[in-house]
Amino acid sequence: MPPNDRAMTPVAIAALVVHPFLGHLYGLQPSEVRLAELGRAEAQSFGILDLRGLWFVRGNLVRDLAAFAKRELLPWDGWGLMAMRDDGDAAAMALLDRVADLTLASDDRHAERIELQRSHPGLRVPAAVLSFNLGGASVSLAPGIAN
Repeated sequence: MPPNDRAMTPVAIAALVVHPFLGHLYGLQPSEVRLAELGRAEAQSFGILDLRGLWFVRGNLVRDLAAFAKRELLPWDGWGLMAMRDDGDAAAMALLDRVADLTLASDDRHAERIELQRSHPGLRVPAAVLSFNLGGASVSLAPGIAN
């Protein structure tokens, strides 16, 4: 149920990226929210079922950026920054805010998206990912999926 007031802001821009209708439901504009400002309590507002929190938002952001690079994996696959369950440091939050900005940007910034996804080790899709569906087992990807 969406909140009736803005007490839950700032919320992660990633929620707007993954589920654009949330921005409308929560009455938020992307410029109002930054992952770096997100508190632990607000992060718990985003997710599905018992899968909630900043790690969930972060995972969807990394997955969205990979999809722009035509690397679409399963929702339960994780790698790099997605595999962390802790909150991360300020540098990681700033990087994810940049990812969020780029995923919302127009197509004229597509090359910048692709370059960031390919160049940053925490964002690049490796040859093997963790399958959270298989208890965190390592799964090798088919040729052409990793970058």
